[in-house]
Amino acid sequence: MNDMIAIYALVALLSVPLGIYIAHALGAQPNRLDTLFGVIEKPIYRLAGVNSQHAMTWQVYALAILKLHVGLILLAWLVFMCQGLLPLNPDGIPGMPWDTALHTAVSFATNTNQQHYSGQAQLSHLSQTFAIVTLQFLTPATGLAVLVAIARTLLVAKPAKVLKGVGNYYHDLTRTLVRVMLPLAAVVALLLTWQGVPASYQAAHQVEMLDPQVEEVQSIPLGPVASMVAIKQLGTNGVAGTGPTQACRWRTPRRWRTLSKPLH
Repeated sequence: MNDMIAIYALVALLSVPLGIYIAHALGAQPNRLDTLFGVIEKPIYRLAGVNSQHAMTWQVYALAILKLHVGLILLAWLVFMCQGLLPLNPDGIPGMPWDTALHTAVSFATNTNQQHYSGQAQLSHLSQTFAIVTLQFLTPATGLAVLVAIARTLLVAKPAKVLKGVGNYYHDLTRTLVRVMLPLAAVVALLLTWQGVPASYQAAHQVEMLDPQVEEVQSIPLGPVASMVAIKQLGTNGVAGTGPTQACRWRTPRRWRTLSKPLH
């Protein structure tokens, strides 16, 4: 009962300041956050070769989402199949079969997050980081960007610097990632690492059993777990780095970690 009261109280305390911050971060009116995050966002626009102030119709906005996600699916598909030949694979995990790799890529690119694999046994650290975590950031950020575009269309007649259309997808996506998803995930990941959740690219630890009569050695998987759990919770993603998911004791090493999950 006390835990439930604490959860509801924290939600009530955090909702207002977090909501105000997100409204300012993603709003159309210029503010100080533009100066703070502009040094990161502007090079991204130049590198991607996009005009962030070019207004898109809803059809062009939807097409931009489709093109990006098809590209992400193909890239993740290749990474999953070729992970046995790529770096950051200290456990020597072979590549996925093409159908499992395609299912996993499509699942995460659509934020469905359905798993037909066990993370610690079938995905390398590179696949977890470069493919899974990247999609865990981009897919919920796309959902929030679309929500911003809908709200902009319904609530604002002529947003600043936008003459027509629903806005610019790349502008909305970049601001959602840089101003909301990445800062919050970084804070949560650091807290998890501080509390003992693994954040490593080392191979699995081989541990001898306490019972001397048992000759088997237990393999304890590591990996970039803290960063995965952080965006998993913040982005309402269903994936976990291990098959048992939250049942792994080192994923919830402290009581506050268990209490924090409903907050995300």
